[in-house]
Amino acid sequence: MRISIGDAHVDFAARIVECGSDAVTVEPKVMAVLRMLADHAGEVVSREALIADIWDVRYGGDERLSRAISILRHALDDSAGKQSCIETIPKHGYRLVAPVEAPDAARSSAPEDRLRPAISPHSVAVLPFDVMTANGRDQQYIGDGIAEEIINSLAHVDGLHVAGRISSFALARAEVEFRDIAAKLNVAFVVEGSVRQAGEVTRITAQLINASDGFHRWSEEFDGSAKELFALYDRVAKSSVTNISRALDLEHEGDHPASDHREHDLFDMFLEGRAATHRRDGESSLPLAIDLLGKVVERDPTFPEAWAFLAIAHYFMLEYQHTPDWRHHLEQARHATAQAVALAPDAPTTTVPRLFAAAHEGRLDAHAQLVEALSERMPGQSLAEFHLSTILVGCGLMRQGLAHLEHAMQAEPMSYAGQSLLSSARHILGDEDNSEHAYLEAFGNGVLPAGLIVAWLQTDRAKQAEALDFLEKHFAKLAPLLENLFGSEASLGRVSRAIVDRDDAARDTLAAAMRQRIDAGEVQPNSGALLVPIMIGRPELFMHAARKVSTTYLPGALVHLWGNTKEARELRAHPEFPAFARELGMPQVWERFGWPESVDRSRFEEVF
Repeated sequence: MRISIGDAHVDFAARIVECGSDAVTVEPKVMAVLRMLADHAGEVVSREALIADIWDVRYGGDERLSRAISILRHALDDSAGKQSCIETIPKHGYRLVAPVEAPDAARSSAPEDRLRPAISPHSVAVLPFDVMTANGRDQQYIGDGIAEEIINSLAHVDGLHVAGRISSFALARAEVEFRDIAAKLNVAFVVEGSVRQAGEVTRITAQLINASDGFHRWSEEFDGSAKELFALYDRVAKSSVTNISRALDLEHEGDHPASDHREHDLFDMFLEGRAATHRRDGESSLPLAIDLLGKVVERDPTFPEAWAFLAIAHYFMLEYQHTPDWRHHLEQARHATAQAVALAPDAPTTTVPRLFAAAHEGRLDAHAQLVEALSERMPGQSLAEFHLSTILVGCGLMRQGLAHLEHAMQAEPMSYAGQSLLSSARHILGDEDNSEHAYLEAFGNGVLPAGLIVAWLQTDRAKQAEALDFLEKHFAKLAPLLENLFGSEASLGRVSRAIVDRDDAARDTLAAAMRQRIDAGEVQPNSGALLVPIMIGRPELFMHAARKVSTTYLPGALVHLWGNTKEARELRAHPEFPAFARELGMPQVWERFGWPESVDRSRFEEVF
């Protein structure tokens, strides 16, 4: 749908607002605000209705809506002072006052070519297959599994851009129409299908659809025994690669990598365990994933994909759940990574556990070398580029990192990890729009340190009352993280005084408690152990924690030491920072990619 709002031209499907010579790509929920206002043009739409309809959250809705209105006014060349497009109705809501009409045909296709790469005819998104079973069990993991097999297989086709799993699956689960999915992911084709099981027979239907006209370019049915699911999946993946390559005029050698045979029940357990790992719910899904995948590798220790996802599940446990068994999870994550790499050193499925293992080693230069090597083996794939971007921003190279991150997120625009990193990098570079939104999303998805970042950023923006309210409302959820760091000293009052009031006495008490727990080996490795010392303004504690406590998300945790907060500036100015940076391999990364603008190179001459 395309309309004109005043002098601006809006493409809702592509999420583009063109005004004069400028064109802006807008986030999905921000565009949803504009759509709702346009649907009620000239009428007052209450803040409550906008928040309930678009976000449906109990907390944080006001900030998200205010940020959305600010972004829209900027895109529409409006302002809070002018209000020529969006009018604020105090204590009620907003009204779209600019004229709304359908644009002429000559304007309807203008902005895309300038705003984003033109849609390649060699681009595709693979959606989770619908599952229809007669036994009433929820077996959506079977449909997810076949889609993921096709995604992994298509990654081997040179010249083909494949949209990321996270975003493709998220949009499909939100029941977005396939044309809109293609527009959001900037792809020309969509693969969808279904899995039907009746008794001993399984039928899989796969089809390639041209997003521009809805016509099928390829469609095929595959029948097989329910007890031979692995062989059936393998047939579907091989045929998909061959026929999609042919339909898109891409050369493909047709030598789909040979797959070892897996027993039916073993492969079914693997699919369910892999799906549970992707959900990342520490309280239920991850223990299930570890149980299922552990049984798989116990029965078949030659299954590299099972080892890889077992490693990922253990690494995720360290970040998403506070557990007294964290030493076991770290040990098992490293063991499973080693097993996966030994069995399939060049397989794409071993990439993530290898990167997580490198992060726990604490050397950013070695981490960067691994990512570059992976990029050479996986040219054009967004995963390696995303991890390179995290290393660059973690080392203070915001502009270089942001360029890589924005490119990588063309394939994964729905990744909340990517959105959080994107928000931080832009904020550090001077974008003063509300930067808490992405962290609210991450916190809602179980990343507990993101909740503390919200309160910290609110404090830095002189919004102490909102920060205190946020901590009070969410303290029960944050408690496991804080107790891991501070033990019995982790009270709401003390944490609030340390982060929001910047009270030195409270900060000293928490710092002493955390150092004692670190030295006793009681702090579970996660990104919170690095983030919190920055927030409470204790540089020595931060450096001590970074040396003693590893984390799966090391580069992402380090990005906040490059911020514009008082605490981050004091940390970078600390006399021990150059030597500490060298221990992490930062100067080596800078020599390779360039030195940050915020770093005085002369301070590093003695340690480099």
